[in-house]
Amino acid sequence: MKIHTFWSILLRTIGIFLILSSIAVLGQFVSSFMYMGYGPGGSFIQFLPLLVGLIIMLFVFFLIIKFLIFNPNWIIKALRLEKGFTQEEINLNMRMETVLSVAIIVFAGVLLVQALPEFVKSVFQMIQNELLKYPERDFAYVILYGIQLVLAYVLIAHHRGIIRMITKHTKED
Repeated sequence: MKIHTFWSILLRTIGIFLILSSIAVLGQFVSSFMYMGYGPGGSFIQFLPLLVGLIIMLFVFFLIIKFLIFNPNWIIKALRLEKGFTQEEINLNMRMETVLSVAIIVFAGVLLVQALPEFVKSVFQMIQNELLKYPERDFAYVILYGIQLVLAYVLIAHHRGIIRMITKHTKED
């Protein structure tokens, strides 16, 4: 399997999981529209933040579908994911650096797919509590999922440095 094919399969898989995981957030938006429509004193100003959030979320869904599922080649070229591999194809007899690179990126991708919908959901619930004047303002989940998103980004963006650090410590031992 060529490196380009591997990245294409991985990005499409991440896109599918991200869309499936984000369906819960879409349900939150729909339930909020229904609740606010039947609530006392419902006005357009109350609907505006939810409408803007829904439009942004649908736009992000469109981008995910466009780039991760139908056009992963753009992401592969933009992020230069094929560079840094000395081999053109992935074989069963891979070097340790290649296996580590794949493992770190897959782990970070799974972390990203799990944390992003939960982060959006937590932010949405926090905004919803603020709009409905609930006294509950729990930032813990927003912070937790935000940290997970930052960790996933750092793992993806700096996987080569992490691999160098791991192999350096392995060679010293």
